[in-house]
Order: sequence, then structure tokens, then C-alpha cells
Amino acid sequence: MRLGEKAILRGFLRSIKNYYYLTPIFILLYLFSNLNLRIVFPGDFPYLPYGYMIGCFIVGGFVLKSPIALSLFALFESAVNMLMLILSMLMPLWSVGNDIDALSTFRFGIIELIHFCIAATVLLVGFYANPIIRGKI
Repeated sequence: MRLGEKAILRGFLRSIKNYYYLTPIFILLYLFSNLNLRIVFPGDFPYLPYGYMIGCFIVGGFVLKSPIALSLFALFESAVNMLMLILSMLMPLWSVGNDIDALSTFRFGIIELIHFCIAATVLLVGFYANPIIRGKI
């Protein structure tokens, strides 16, 4: 691996680590302003996002030390994050046939778009930071 590739890989891994270190900011945003940019669960689970974010903070920030494990965790976590975001938007639409009031819970706006962009960026960085994917084990 060339010197420039090592620097890029270290930068990718540092950005993933910083993303997990910044999780308390996401928790405070959700707690005080109800601005949820990190995870959305379909349905009414008011405390589940806190547990999810605390788990990500602990595992991603402090437990995983290996570059492979950290990038695989980022891939998995952001894929789950995007799946939950998509399901939270689709479930109200799927249930409209049974209950027309389900449309009142449908949300798609700038917050969901920012949420998607954050999750997609972590997914891409986790993919490109992975030494297995890059063939540099």
C-alpha cells in the first residue's frame, strides 16, 4: 500500500470514529429539540432511538479498535439506519388502504433528507475504508 493510500485510509477511519464520538450531539439534538437526524424507527417507540444511539456510541467509539471491524460496523449500522428510515416513510403509505388517518404520520422533508445523506455518507465511507473491500488486508 502506497503512502497516499494509507493516509486516505486513516482519514476514512478517523472520520468514522469521529462520527461515533459525535453521537452525544445527536442525542442532545433529539432530546431538546426533537430533531432526529440519526435513526428513525417505524411506529411509536419513544426511547428506542436513545438506546440505539448509546449503543452505537459505545460500540463504534470505544469497543471496536480494528479497522476492519470498525468499517464493517459502520456499513451494518448505516444500512440498518437507512432501512429504518425507508420503512418509517413507507409504513404509513402501506396502511392507507386500511386507515386513511395513517397519512397524518407520513413524514418526508428536509430532516429526512439530511438523515438519508448522513447515513449514505457513513455507508460509503465505511465501504471505502474497509481494507477487505480495498484488497489491502
